[in-house]
Amino acid sequence: MPEDSLAHKRLVRGIAKGAGIVFIATVVSRIFGYLIRAVIARHYGPEGYGFISTSLALFTITSTIALLGFSNSLTRQIAYYFNTDRIRGIKSLIFSAYGLSSTIAVIAGLFLFLNSRVIATTIFHDESLIPFLKYFAAGLVFFVWIKLSASIFKAFKKMGWYTLIQDVLRFAAIFSAVVIAILLHAPVQLLGLTYLVAFIVVGIFGTVAAYYLTPIRKFPAGNLFGETKKLFSFSWPLMLASIIHIFLYRIDILMIGYFMDQINVGIYNAAVPIGQLLTVIISSFTPLLLPVMTEYFAHDDITNLNNTFTLSTKWIFLLTIPVFSLMVFFPDFFLVVIFGKNFLEASTVLQIIAFGFLLSASVGPTGNLLVVVGKTHLNMINNLIAIVINIILNLLLIPQIGIYGAAVASAFSYAFLNILALIEIYMMYKIHPFEFVYIKITGLALVLGFGISFFYSPDRFFVGVILFAVYGLLYFLGLKLLRCFSQDDQIIFKEFEKRYTNFLRFIKRFLKIK
Repeated sequence: MPEDSLAHKRLVRGIAKGAGIVFIATVVSRIFGYLIRAVIARHYGPEGYGFISTSLALFTITSTIALLGFSNSLTRQIAYYFNTDRIRGIKSLIFSAYGLSSTIAVIAGLFLFLNSRVIATTIFHDESLIPFLKYFAAGLVFFVWIKLSASIFKAFKKMGWYTLIQDVLRFAAIFSAVVIAILLHAPVQLLGLTYLVAFIVVGIFGTVAAYYLTPIRKFPAGNLFGETKKLFSFSWPLMLASIIHIFLYRIDILMIGYFMDQINVGIYNAAVPIGQLLTVIISSFTPLLLPVMTEYFAHDDITNLNNTFTLSTKWIFLLTIPVFSLMVFFPDFFLVVIFGKNFLEASTVLQIIAFGFLLSASVGPTGNLLVVVGKTHLNMINNLIAIVINIILNLLLIPQIGIYGAAVASAFSYAFLNILALIEIYMMYKIHPFEFVYIKITGLALVLGFGISFFYSPDRFFVGVILFAVYGLLYFLGLKLLRCFSQDDQIIFKEFEKRYTNFLRFIKRFLKIK
């Protein structure tokens, strides 16, 4: 068999293996995440959930500033150094990232802690936010350590440890702490403490694990901060892009809190995390893709870079659009199951948000690809344009149509950001993932969703579960009948079958893939 064919099969198997590991861990972490939200929302109501949502939005923005873009750039630079003649600078990269980010985190945490009263009363007109802000401020530096340690594991393609630190342990620790707080009948103000404890435990554990379970101990020490200037020079556009990007995903919550109240924040933020289910698949692929695509780019192998991007994007779309279809035709099912009937007002918000996330996921990991090819400044510019659009739309629409206006603003901005990045990538490298099969997949998913919606009743939970199962079987059968699977897809099926569960073997036999 030709060497290039063997290399391509290894590429496909590698994607299947890595994405499968991350997918399983991502699903587990998302389950914990939704359990946390559900427990808080059901026990403390929309207002208590609103307090957590607003505090987390501010915390996420602050932690993104403290990270200085290193959560992505550190992975890219380690992978790049490891595949070139600059391997001696890897330890310096890591020490530089930890030193700079920890310093900024301490400063930002002190600022947030000392100004918590001003922020709570002046911006959000509610002093009940003060203890939440203080607890999250104290946990800032430990959260930074979680992200940096996960980046190190990702750079060395240790995807099991990456997902364990980044997702599973973090959410499991928070969930455990929240459950203990509720069992002890703790007031809502102590919920921030549960997050602080979880960040401390996982942050310290992740940092120690990254040092002992990756090759960094074996690299020469040299000047431990000798790569600081180079790392920051590469990262600063990505840092600004990350800050703007996180504003893009959080500004709607903050502006609802400003224009309306915490109850509306809570209702709106019931829809957003459900819509983010559509990002589970792309989140499963991107951690593996960043070091893999960087390796291809370092060797000027644009062909395999294109193959990796195209194949991954097809599977991201193929697995994302059925979930989108269910959200569009059954939004109340998701809201009632996770948050309860008090949050049904968010049904339309969920439909709007889902459309934006689908368009974002359907063009693939474009932002990561821009990082791989070294165009971090484009990431920054793209995110800046998107956040300006988002803010303008929020200012215009929230006073007019409330949380629905925020949903429209966010959905449009999400889609615009990723489509713009895809256009730039195509102009530079003629890379795009789309084929005619996307039209067949889209038609199949939407027709099935519309069809089974006639048999659904909001008051019959188990009927909904059965209909979803039937939908899944009909969807994958339809993919086979419409010949949506290629030879590469068969390799992926075989790899998943070999490595994960007997359920995948059943699907393969059901679809009669050899």
